[in-house]
Amino acid sequence: MYALNSYYYDLGIMNQTVYNTSRGYFLEMTNQEFRKNISRLAIHFDPILALFAPFYWVFSGPEILLIGQTIILASGALAIFLIGRKILKDKKMALVFACSYLFFWPVQRANLFDFHAVTLATAFILWAIYFSLQKSRLPTLLFIFLALLTKEHVGLIIFLYGLYLIFIKKDKGFGFLVSFLGIVFFFISFFIIIPYFRQQTHFALKYYSDFGDTPSGLVIGIIKNPKLIIKYLFQPESLKYLARLFLPFLPYFVFSPLIVFLSLPEILINLLSANPNMREI
Repeated sequence: MYALNSYYYDLGIMNQTVYNTSRGYFLEMTNQEFRKNISRLAIHFDPILALFAPFYWVFSGPEILLIGQTIILASGALAIFLIGRKILKDKKMALVFACSYLFFWPVQRANLFDFHAVTLATAFILWAIYFSLQKSRLPTLLFIFLALLTKEHVGLIIFLYGLYLIFIKKDKGFGFLVSFLGIVFFFISFFIIIPYFRQQTHFALKYYSDFGDTPSGLVIGIIKNPKLIIKYLFQPESLKYLARLFLPFLPYFVFSPLIVFLSLPEILINLLSANPNMREI
């Protein structure tokens, strides 16, 4: 009926997981590697998928995911407008920044490339930043919590955001709480939840086998192999990836260069991977 140009990876996975959840099989999916039904939490920590299940009671189909992702991701433009209006005191300039978000090609591409729960973290983190500027603690924590439910490594970004609040915004108490939540979520999801449901370590560790075969070995390997890191960072495809990602908004660094470092975990995960697809836009 529809030509969605999508396959098992990844819209089929997401659709089945949400459909099964809506029918009482919480986050259950069929896995090609194990050749059986397993928990989605054995692959990635993205339980926010369950929040889409009630909509499948009305209409069961991937359109729910695609439309929902578009609405949530687009709401990030409103968050940016409100952030810009508060900081710049100028609605027109705030609108310029909001439009730059909507027209930013990686944002558009993330939305067009099927459905991925982690894409929602973009808007959730923007709303957390806005409410943090408003000194509204509960809404900030709510959107941080939603962001953490989108993928296991988002905890590292939240951890860095907490440090930003501590050292840049001088909000030490709340910043410490945010950092604590981020790092605890990361360690619990990556080292406990996913290995528990998978009965082995995270599948993506194989992408970083040059550094180590275990989570702890990976961390030690990254620390001990600066030359290998440089090799990965300066290979042509990495430089092309960085150029396509950063050149469109390079002048914005002047306004707030430190906040760019919040994206460092995501960038390093892509740059240090042996999987070239992670550097494609």
